[in-house]
Amino acid sequence: MILPCLLDQCPTRFVAPAPLPARLFVFGSLMDADLLGVVLGRDVSALPMRFAHIRGFRRRRALGESYPVLQPTPNGIVEGMLIEGLDLHDLDRLQYYETADYRLECFDALCGDERLPAHVFVSTGRLEASDEGWDLGAWQVLEKPGFLPAAIALMAHYGRTPLSLIDDALWAGIKEEAAAA
Repeated sequence: MILPCLLDQCPTRFVAPAPLPARLFVFGSLMDADLLGVVLGRDVSALPMRFAHIRGFRRRRALGESYPVLQPTPNGIVEGMLIEGLDLHDLDRLQYYETADYRLECFDALCGDERLPAHVFVSTGRLEASDEGWDLGAWQVLEKPGFLPAAIALMAHYGRTPLSLIDDALWAGIKEEAAAA
């Protein structure tokens, strides 16, 4: 199987650590099943997902964007979803969607009394956290209607446009084009 993002020669391409946790903790717009389905390119209703949280961070809206970043904060707790059953192709598509703004790191996610290693997309430093919090319900009402078409347009580039070419200008053009449609 050819994984375009994995084979891309940019420094932010996904490189699977060993061993690969089969879990992903999501804390932002990827908690939305519609968006997650667009990014993965498939129905996600059968994916095992459960509520979880990670410690040591707070969720803040990225400056000038509609989605969040994690900001390291002692005693912070961020609630989100733990997704299991992902494969390398899924992680490759997710990294493509997250672009050079995020990279995967491994943290412990807490599900009830269980502490489970999971991948988490953290900022590469290209995004700044604003002082504004971020809420999924508000995003779904206010931002999702305009964001989903842009995500569809971005993922249409998967396998055709290398991740290294998805820069701020191309992303801005994709968002403008999706908004005009």
